[in-house]
Amino acid sequence: AATPRISLATIAGDVAQEFGVGLNELRGKTRNQTFRIPRQCAMLLAHEVGGWPMAEIGRYFGRRTHASVSYSCRRFHEALGQTPSLREHVQRLRLRLSDRQLADCG
Repeated sequence: AATPRISLATIAGDVAQEFGVGLNELRGKTRNQTFRIPRQCAMLLAHEVGGWPMAEIGRYFGRRTHASVSYSCRRFHEALGQTPSLREHVQRLRLRLSDRQLADCG
């Protein structure tokens, strides 16, 4: 049996909490810098950890296109390489999400 996917709502909620931003702003259309990095992080984790297709991720995060999600993931990867504090956020989130997946499995 396939590993159950962690929900987009769970990923978004954990990212919003980790970065101290509101879930509505994280999922919204705003291009405000405050929400861009957390949103890019959530999109990347949804794809890499959750295994969600980019089109579904885009719909969840402000009706964005597959191409927009792909671009956001690339940009976030670039930022990770230059920002140690961002890597720490992602490391904590990956641990939290993998713990959730294990708990969901029984």
